[in-house]
Amino acid sequence: MNSTLPTIDARISAFAAAVRAELADLPGDDVDELVDGLEADLAEQASESADFAIPDAAAYAAELRSAAGFPDRSADAAVARVPLRTRVATGLVAASGRIRSSRVGAWLLDLLVALRPVWWIARGWALFAMLSPLLGSTNRVVGFPAQNGAAWLLLLGFILLSVQWGRGRWAPVAWLRVIRIIVSIVTAIALPFLVGGAIASTRSLLDYTAIEYIDSSQPGLTIDGERVRNLFAYDSDGNPLTDVQLFDQSGRPLTTIGRSISRDSQWDEYFYGGGGPVPVPLTAPGRTPVWNVFPLREMPAFSVDPDPSSALLPDFPFPKIPAVQSSVDPSPTPSPTADGTNPTPTPTDGVLEPTPTPTEAVQP
Repeated sequence: MNSTLPTIDARISAFAAAVRAELADLPGDDVDELVDGLEADLAEQASESADFAIPDAAAYAAELRSAAGFPDRSADAAVARVPLRTRVATGLVAASGRIRSSRVGAWLLDLLVALRPVWWIARGWALFAMLSPLLGSTNRVVGFPAQNGAAWLLLLGFILLSVQWGRGRWAPVAWLRVIRIIVSIVTAIALPFLVGGAIASTRSLLDYTAIEYIDSSQPGLTIDGERVRNLFAYDSDGNPLTDVQLFDQSGRPLTTIGRSISRDSQWDEYFYGGGGPVPVPLTAPGRTPVWNVFPLREMPAFSVDPDPSSALLPDFPFPKIPAVQSSVDPSPTPSPTADGTNPTPTPTDGVLEPTPTPTEAVQP
């Protein structure tokens, strides 16, 4: 029984409005006197009888008119004096009656009546979503309050206002009721677009946070962000060295390609598409390409049919570089000889003569 009371109350209110519309040609005070207490009487009858049915509004109004001694209703005068709001309410009552003539229609209307609080909340949220950009309370997600207490209070305030309007409160004057109607129409039209925007912005935010960090630096071995194509080694005397094998501190082969391409590649794909000479690894039958033997051989870029076997050893940046200065003392003190003396070696062309090996002592 309790589940049907909201529906009965709504129908009683609509019936009272329809009766007032039928009596609209009479003075307002007389109408108030005739229908005063009508809703309370019908609600009491509905609570006392399970078979209660709301009577026809036109017939009921005619009975009230006749019992009070008023003349029959003049159609032309009545239509002229009926306010637009009353006419709309009457039309809604008539439409509701036609819909409720079927079981499916009655079930649907009951469901919509039960979902009215959801619409009140949705209307408050839609009002916040439309006005929050103007009030500086925007967020990356459409309709979601910014990270401050004022934005949340604003959202709760709009929802509370919408709920009170839905309950028939906080609209004591006519112009506020007009605003309520306008707001309801605008938010009903904008709500699907706002929900779509909220879903799209939420997906965008989730996709952004789910993206793995991508290293924007150059692949392989780099210096100050520039990719190193090849390495050239020189000995302590400044002479070029070839076939130098390099490893890092963990014993891993030191390569210029890093992990940017497969170690099985026959050429450096980065430079193959970059317009410069293309390094190729050292290859041997039955052995995977070796990328840590320097300098790497190079072949021209943009070859129609790349042929790693045609790669040549590149020119060194310098044919010779200054020798490395030794930190060892150039005049070491020689070991004493067998007779206890410390001969001083004489340099010859900058090279120390070898210290003579002492002979064995001769026994007398």
